[in-house]
Amino acid sequence: MKIEKRESIKREITSKSYNDINEENQKVEIFTKDLDLFTPIALSEIEKTANPPQVFIEVKASSDVNLDNYSLNLEQSGTTIRKYQDNLNSNQLNDKKTWNILEEPVPILDKPVTVTLNAKDKQNNTKTVTNNVEIIQKTIKSKRALIVNDMKIERYSLVLFDLDKYDATQQHKKVLNEIKKSVQPNSTLYILGYADRTGEEQYNINLAKNRCSAINDYINPGNKVSANQDAIGSTKLIYDNNTPEGRAFSRTVRIEIRTPVK
Repeated sequence: MKIEKRESIKREITSKSYNDINEENQKVEIFTKDLDLFTPIALSEIEKTANPPQVFIEVKASSDVNLDNYSLNLEQSGTTIRKYQDNLNSNQLNDKKTWNILEEPVPILDKPVTVTLNAKDKQNNTKTVTNNVEIIQKTIKSKRALIVNDMKIERYSLVLFDLDKYDATQQHKKVLNEIKKSVQPNSTLYILGYADRTGEEQYNINLAKNRCSAINDYINPGNKVSANQDAIGSTKLIYDNNTPEGRAFSRTVRIEIRTPVK
């Protein structure tokens, strides 16, 4: 183990960042020359979406006398997955319910959902109406048969910068070389740049912009693929900046690669 003293951070600071700079100058960091430790671990998953993500159900009923209450049940294979009910004091029912499909419990794929409306008036007369909502599953296999393209989305948040720095270091390049392999001619890059709270907001936006540019220049030399860069700076803190660790994690870029899959 080798102990080195680095230069104290010299930067124009404001009163609100004074303590942050002091903490940066007092912290101890451990480095390694074994760049294999920076090799990213790849995880993959298939993301499920619903189209539309919400279903709006209009509930209507009328009676010669005032209605007392109603219930709306959504069932699938004999299991209730949603239930709405309310009391009434009118001869007209005109309501709309929002069913967020991806909220638990999520409906089983390729099985219809039975929607049952039951209304009762003040004289205990009841009326029940039932209808079915079809759920259609589009798997990767079925999309291929229909020639529907999917999108492969890869997200990386492994690049951390020193305070007030934006150049790509050797440690960064170990990670970036792996990311670079995923960039295809038809890919689109989305690079978000961040900063910690140290420094003024506009300064941090410019710093984040330079971080985005440095990363894009390395993984996308010559801008051969479409790249969208967004310098967020410290306008949105993605970690708790009350700790040195949180500020360190905030000095980063997040990279997303979207590639159509045929």
